[in-house]
Amino acid sequence: MKALAWALSIIFHPLLLLTYLTIIVIWFDPYGFGVNQLMDASSFLLQVGLMTFFMPFVLVLMLKGLGFVESISLKDQKERIAPYLFTGLIYMWLYQNLLNNPDVPIHYTILLLGVTISIFVTFFFNNFFKVSAHTVGMSGFVTALIILFDKFYLSSYAEELWGVTIDGEFLLIASIIFAGLVGTSRLILNAHSMKEVGWGYVFGALSQLIAFAYSLW
Repeated sequence: MKALAWALSIIFHPLLLLTYLTIIVIWFDPYGFGVNQLMDASSFLLQVGLMTFFMPFVLVLMLKGLGFVESISLKDQKERIAPYLFTGLIYMWLYQNLLNNPDVPIHYTILLLGVTISIFVTFFFNNFFKVSAHTVGMSGFVTALIILFDKFYLSSYAEELWGVTIDGEFLLIASIIFAGLVGTSRLILNAHSMKEVGWGYVFGALSQLIAFAYSLW
């Protein structure tokens, strides 16, 4: 059971979720990014992956190598302060650079803003109690999909890729299930308490809703 919990925690690591969302948005709306299919946006995907996953991960590895943190899991609240701040600034920089890019649709920058807000919200509350970044990410992921499909009317079906066509409703249901499984995994691994997992779900959803509300002003 713990092996499965670890696997889910790695596959749905918070730093990977924006890359997953980016793939989904481009897959369902390639023309919004000025391309005909997902594979045509490989350079953009690489940029997002390098900035939002690779760079923060390298920072944590450096902190571990220098002895500033005991584990790359960042089990202690204080160990999370610098990585959260650094990661939040990277996401903010990316948001500012993509905000007025004509090749990036508004619905993508909104979900990026939501992810950025969630990082700083988590950073703030981390000073009072440890928050599950995994559930923050998964809750934001689910809420972002709901907004994309319900408010921005993304196509119900993605373009066929490698012979596979994804139904949007199926994707949303699957994401909700995995969001619950990831939260359960964090409890099984004793990485967080129920309170920390629960507040993570709240912060993730609220951050995306705040970003969406801000876009309507």
